[in-house]
Amino acid sequence: MTSKKPAASDRPRFDGPPSDITAAIAPWVKSPQFLPATSGSLARPLRANIEIFKALAKLHPSLSFKQRDMEVAIDALWQTDWNLGDDNKRKWGETLAHRVRALCRFASQGRYRKPTPVWVGEIWLSPSAGSASSVAPPLDWLFGWDAELRNCWRSRGVSGAREYAVSVKPEDGAAEYESPIAAWSDGTHYVVCDIANEDIAMTSRVASRVAAPRPRKAKVKPAANYTIVGEAEQGRVTISVIPDRKELCIIKVGGRQKCQVHTGIFSEKGGVKPRDIAMDFMKRLSQELIDGVTQIDDLKSRRDAMLAEMGINLRKRVPLKAPDAQVFSDANIPQIIM
Repeated sequence: MTSKKPAASDRPRFDGPPSDITAAIAPWVKSPQFLPATSGSLARPLRANIEIFKALAKLHPSLSFKQRDMEVAIDALWQTDWNLGDDNKRKWGETLAHRVRALCRFASQGRYRKPTPVWVGEIWLSPSAGSASSVAPPLDWLFGWDAELRNCWRSRGVSGAREYAVSVKPEDGAAEYESPIAAWSDGTHYVVCDIANEDIAMTSRVASRVAAPRPRKAKVKPAANYTIVGEAEQGRVTISVIPDRKELCIIKVGGRQKCQVHTGIFSEKGGVKPRDIAMDFMKRLSQELIDGVTQIDDLKSRRDAMLAEMGINLRKRVPLKAPDAQVFSDANIPQIIM
């Protein structure tokens, strides 16, 4: 990818040596947490460290610094007596460089707010910020980042209509922790300090998954779970095995169930499973129906007879006998003596 660097008239960047940035910040660096992380508005950490930004505004009024220059400047502030280990030095420098640049951008845009924050005058109009001639002139464009649309915008002041960038992408060879460049159709470019290049890459991966969803697998119709035996006078005769409280092997005629048997009443023989024995048994019974040997109303009784020939007796419920009716007569009625 190719991208032009921001034009000098948009928001001129500091082009001096990083050592000048180090010299401006160094007097207020007393510990590695000189600029702690915060949540919510950036106004609080900005005001708590206002002297740092006064010095940076004196060095470069637009407060626009390159990420690489800021990292080199911050790394030079590292002190070995902090006892944090050299392994943490690079990460500390990257984090603080991002933090300083984010606050610089926040401070720069504060000049366009209505009403103007008090700290704007403290940074640019204070004696430490230099003479009146060193104050940065107002910029034509106000820039911002829309987290919902994931795009950078610009407007003519606070009340102006927003114009969104046509692209937001990293520069060639830029590291993941550096900020991407937003570009507009008129050639305007802007460094988006709100995000890093790695955020752009992550957003692109998510967008590609949304734009190209995974193809759905075609539903495969399961194979028929029944066996067609033949045609009887009443319709097609089929046999199937279905799950129930116990596995059942059933005969259907014309799609209606006519007879059933539990596969569990058969015992495995010669490696043949009870289910297969039940299927073979019901096929023989169905064939008698097809051949006209057995009528459809006699299927159950014929089933029981065939099972009996195999030495299998079906358990049948014995109906409960009704209690003997009691015969009431006048003799059974107790006499009440008045």
